[in-house]
Amino acid sequence: MSRVFSLFIVFVLTLSLVTPALAEGHPPPDDTYVEPPPDDTYVEPPPDDTYVEPPPDGTYVEPPPDGSYVEPPPDGSYYEPSPDGSFVEDPNFNFDPNAFGDFDAEQFASFDPNTVEGFSADQFANFDPLAVSGFDAAQFANFDPLAVAGFDAAQFANFDPLAVAGFDASQFANFDPAAMAGFRADQVANFDPKAISGFNADQFANFDPAAFGGFDASQVDHFDPLAMAGFNADQFANFDPAAFAGFDKEHFENFDPALMAVFDAERIRNFDPLPM
Repeated sequence: MSRVFSLFIVFVLTLSLVTPALAEGHPPPDDTYVEPPPDDTYVEPPPDDTYVEPPPDGTYVEPPPDGSYVEPPPDGSYYEPSPDGSFVEDPNFNFDPNAFGDFDAEQFASFDPNTVEGFSADQFANFDPLAVSGFDAAQFANFDPLAVAGFDAAQFANFDPLAVAGFDASQFANFDPAAMAGFRADQVANFDPKAISGFNADQFANFDPAAFGGFDASQVDHFDPLAMAGFNADQFANFDPAAFAGFDKEHFENFDPALMAVFDAERIRNFDPLPM
């Protein structure tokens, strides 16, 4: 009986020592215990150096795994590659006006007519005069009417005579008057008759007199009557006599009386009787 009582006393004493330690949250005696984080947000970083902290503003873009990614420049001056491998001009990109100085006729001829409307006057001014011969009528038709003011006489002289048929009145109206001296008779002959209404007196005054030989009656019919004041005697002297049939009453009213002296019998015979 005394032995049983002794064992009971030992058990009670042992229990009294162990219970407070467990109640206070002491870790177990071995090394397997891991202290949990205070909340659920903690993520244990990887054991190596591969971890990269993302930027706080969310602007980070992960490069593709093949290493082909190229960061575009900040000013937008780049070509965006298209899926087929060709290049499409970035809408914010504008060529340096001097960049076209080395382009030749063959290269200009290859431009899509739907894209040439993007050219500016500063760019046109830097085109090689010989190279502009590569443009055709479909391209000319799409030039920005304000931009054509950049062309000069040396460039006009090299326009393809057939291509000038693409110009309209709004484009003619913006040609530099000084540049008109570059046109030749074979080019003038292909002007769209309706487009000629865009020319003013200052522009006509600068035409090479020999170029007037290219006008025909259908073109003369569309001359702005007020522009007649720009003609001089040398120009009138080079008109094709048959073209005089295109003049009407309003044209006659604006002729410089001093120029009548250059009219010969053949030209007078071709005047339309009704306007007179």
